[in-house]
Amino acid sequence: MRPSPVLLSLLALPVLVAHVMALSRPGPVADGAVRERVLALVNAGQQISAAQAIHNLRSGAAATDLGALVEKGNLQVPAPGSLDDGARLASWRTDGRTAFVSLDGDVRGLCAEVARQASGSRSGGTGTSGDQFGCEPTGAGARFVFRVQ
Repeated sequence: MRPSPVLLSLLALPVLVAHVMALSRPGPVADGAVRERVLALVNAGQQISAAQAIHNLRSGAAATDLGALVEKGNLQVPAPGSLDDGARLASWRTDGRTAFVSLDGDVRGLCAEVARQASGSRSGGTGTSGDQFGCEPTGAGARFVFRVQ
C-alpha cells in the first residue's frame, strides 16, 4: 500500500509552518545560496521524517537505517534537496529518532543560518535547544540533524 499524499502533507505541515515563520523572522540576511542549502537540508529531513512516520505506522517501530525506508517504498532516493557539496539524501543516516548528514569544510555561515531558521521550529528538540533541526559541530565541520520523532 502506497502512502497517501494527504497523510504525507499532514505530517509535514507543522514543520513547514514553523519553517515559514522562521524565514520571516528579522535578523541578518543570509546570502541566497546559503539559504537555499538550508532549505534543501530541511526538505530532505522532512521527507525522511514523513517516511519514518509511515514506517512506524506500518511496522510499529522506527527504522534505524534509510535502506528500510526505501525498501518499503516510503522514501525514494535520490530525492529533491540534493546539495552541490555532495550531501545528497543518499548520504543521510538515521538512528530512528533523528536524521543527519555530515557537512564538511567551513560551515559557520551555513550553521548560523540553520540556527536562525531553526529558532522558530520548536518541537521537542535535537538537544537541549528544543529545535526541530540544527547543526552539531564535529571535528571536520558539522552535521545537520533533523528530529524525525
